[in-house]
Amino acid sequence: MSIIRTPIRMRLPIPDREKVDLGLPVCTLDVNQIAIRPTYYMRTDLRGLVSLEYNYFEQRAVELCVTPETAVEIAAGSSTGVVGSLAYQRFSKSQLFKARPASTVLDLTMEDADELWSDVGHSLWPELSTNAMSPNQAADVTQLFFHIVCSSMVANAAFVTLDKNFLNRAPDLRGRYGITVASPNDAWSNFAPKYSLVEPTDSDIHKLVDQQRTFFGSLRST
Repeated sequence: MSIIRTPIRMRLPIPDREKVDLGLPVCTLDVNQIAIRPTYYMRTDLRGLVSLEYNYFEQRAVELCVTPETAVEIAAGSSTGVVGSLAYQRFSKSQLFKARPASTVLDLTMEDADELWSDVGHSLWPELSTNAMSPNQAADVTQLFFHIVCSSMVANAAFVTLDKNFLNRAPDLRGRYGITVASPNDAWSNFAPKYSLVEPTDSDIHKLVDQQRTFFGSLRST
């Protein structure tokens, strides 16, 4: 007797009551916003990101992660129809994926992964086929795919971005995949009171920037 496979989309979204609370906020950062910079504190729309980064580096009270591979690295010239399975195989080898409890990451077949990647592509770019996406559009799909795979089963998780294409679709993405897409400031205002996170001063930020400069300088000199 053949086994009837339930498509991955039929298993999403994960109900909030079934999600796992890791005891800290879990954020996937848009790759355009990953490095703390001295000018961040001057931009009001990025202040929340600075505060999240401070609590990651100095307090160890937040988990921050980014997509470990770009869409171009993953695909390496392959058809977009198999990017999902290739991405899932690459992501599953990352330290974040391995370190997470099995109950907090999606266990996908290769067919599931391709289906989910294509579905995310349609959700972000409904007017395009996956073959017609630009490299930047495919990268956006891969970022959100990574977040769904690694964090859609985690309570108090968010994909943090200023990209309007993500933010404008936040309600639909929530309904379809059970994920939260938020601006840096919205993510901060939601997580800070729940987890008693520390609001850094400008002096705290400058100190952290100096520490990062020293660290990266030592790497370049070795």
